[in-house]
Amino acid sequence: MSNFNKITYNGRNILDEDLAIGGAGNNLMLYQALISEELKPDTFGFNLIYDKGKLLFLIDAEGKYLTDADGKFLVVKADDFDPEAFRFGDTLDYYIDNGATMVGQFYVRIVRRIAKNVYRFECTSAIGMTTYYGHNGGIYSGATLGSIVAEIMGNIPYTIDADLADVTCTGWLPKVAAARDNLRALLFMSGGSVKKNANGTVNFGYIGSGAAKVIQDVNLNVGGSISHLEPATRVEVTSHEFHALPGDETVTLYDNTNGVGATSLVVDFQQPCHDLAVTGSLVIESSNANYAVVTGIGTLTGKAYTHSISLYAMDTGVQSEPNVIQVADNCMINPGNVANVTKRIAGYYAIAKEVDYLIRVTNERPGDKVTFKDPFGDQQTGFIKEMNVTLSKRLNANTKIALNWTPGPFGDSYSAYKVFRAADISSGRLTFPAEMVGAQALVVLLSGAGGGQAGYDGAQGEALGGYQNLGVPMMGGAGGAAGAPGERGRMYSAYVNVLPSYYDNAAIGVGGAGGASNGALGSAGGDTTLGTFTTNGAPQLIDDYTNFLDGTAYGLLNVAGEAGSTGGIGSGYGTYDLDTSTNGANHTCTDGTWYGGAYDNGDYYREYVSQGTRYYSTGGAGGGGAAHGANGSAGVAGYDPVNYLGVGGAGGNAVAPAQAAETQAGRGGHGGGGGGGCATSGIYYSWSHSTSGHAGTGGAAGLGSAGGQGGDGLIIVYYNPA
Repeated sequence: MSNFNKITYNGRNILDEDLAIGGAGNNLMLYQALISEELKPDTFGFNLIYDKGKLLFLIDAEGKYLTDADGKFLVVKADDFDPEAFRFGDTLDYYIDNGATMVGQFYVRIVRRIAKNVYRFECTSAIGMTTYYGHNGGIYSGATLGSIVAEIMGNIPYTIDADLADVTCTGWLPKVAAARDNLRALLFMSGGSVKKNANGTVNFGYIGSGAAKVIQDVNLNVGGSISHLEPATRVEVTSHEFHALPGDETVTLYDNTNGVGATSLVVDFQQPCHDLAVTGSLVIESSNANYAVVTGIGTLTGKAYTHSISLYAMDTGVQSEPNVIQVADNCMINPGNVANVTKRIAGYYAIAKEVDYLIRVTNERPGDKVTFKDPFGDQQTGFIKEMNVTLSKRLNANTKIALNWTPGPFGDSYSAYKVFRAADISSGRLTFPAEMVGAQALVVLLSGAGGGQAGYDGAQGEALGGYQNLGVPMMGGAGGAAGAPGERGRMYSAYVNVLPSYYDNAAIGVGGAGGASNGALGSAGGDTTLGTFTTNGAPQLIDDYTNFLDGTAYGLLNVAGEAGSTGGIGSGYGTYDLDTSTNGANHTCTDGTWYGGAYDNGDYYREYVSQGTRYYSTGGAGGGGAAHGANGSAGVAGYDPVNYLGVGGAGGNAVAPAQAAETQAGRGGHGGGGGGGCATSGIYYSWSHSTSGHAGTGGAAGLGSAGGQGGDGLIIVYYNPA
């Protein structure tokens, strides 16, 4: 039986199973982006004559009636089929092998009436349909590729293989008018490809490198050529990272304060932003890093993500004039996958040959691995890139086949990691476990982090001299300010193609010492080294370093208590009114509570002597403020039979924070407590109408603590087990 074709629309035949289509202008273009460098849609075009209620003759592009091998006209039964009823997006399924093999599911793009009874159908694949709607993109941190593909594909039927769906995605996709752009970025990053299911729908998965399909000699047409391409000698790929930092620049994204109120207005950002904020009556209805939908009047601001890049490069080994392939703008390429991306590109662009051949189609499809005799009789193996199929009883396709190419590597560049600390190093040598030896690896060195700044001393309590100052409040001293955290550590990373069994000159950087006292700055952390790799001169971390395989964050700075804590204020002197007297301030934090010293009120009394009456006024004494790790001291009021003096309570001396956890910046020192205030004492003599004053003593200032020592560094090695 002849190899006839069939087209169905919503399950109903357009062409009967015993009819064929063919001729110039009726064609099928099938593509396979082997590394997804392009993502061309398959296309399907054909002409039909339509005259309702009659048999419809098929014609070629020149308007000539088509016949089969026996000279019979090829026709369609009109029935209720109506080309005028087709709409954009309606599905058409194309079959060959007497309707047994589905080539693909297509979507009507255009139905054009080109003559009285002639209609031209232009159809595209599911990938082509993703050109006609947008995708909001966003910042992704560990999302699965499958979840993002679901966003992009929407209601278009598809499947995705589990190993591709599980690939982690970290980076940025912009907001695009054509969702296909972001789909291409994902597939290019991961090495995924577009394949077909048996029912013609899209399948996303990896191209296999197993057994090849054999193209029989009888299906190879005479002619063809082999193109010697310009192979790449070097590949350079940019790796991207996006960080949301407190100090990121604040930018105004929208402002209608002098205009008309917005109603569900879409505001697109020129760069990805975080921490969106609004003023006035403006409200955010929905948003992500790329856009916001707002209603009302006001301003919309956000902080621009910090975008850091690094370059990964490798030579292909091809001996030729320099030809460098550069990939710079795919922001889903990150340190966790850049090595595999670069290797995949290098493997593809190092190909030196491509065969152009006219073959008779049986079950071959783009993406298939095939083996065949080239036009010059040599046996070749390659992967089909493209097929331009002419539709007729006998399907022929102008076919492009890439030679000497192997798919992969796919997904993330590394599947395992190991963290090394000082205890793993013996006499300056770091030895690797057997499964790591010979592996491709990414080595990350983190230096010791900087020590924290010392906390500041508190202030002494007030004590003004003079009897006339008995009624003037003497203020307690302010608590000492907290010290700032230490500097983040430095990070150096290097890619190793073959991991050795050990490295000498290995050392873990020790955390820097905290500042000694009263605001002194801490020292920088020591350098981590491994062989010739070192953090010496490496840039300081601008954000936490996140392990891309398990999400652990290193180099933390923005954690609770990072800056130490301020000492408690000392209290003013106790007045004669007990209700207005206070103790020194308590100090409470996550580590516990320490208490301010108690106040001691002054007193007033008189003494009768022979000359007359002496009136004694004793000044009150405030309690000292508490500090981290220490209580404040109590105040002592001014009456003393000899000196009539009062003493404010001393502020607490802060206790230094413990060393920070590994790679974390040293915590700032804690401020000392303020001293309690103290008023003067005095005596009034009735017989001489004179006074004598005695100055009290303000409470001593509490000492600020030293800054915390920074955390020690470490070494992380990501690898694929050899």
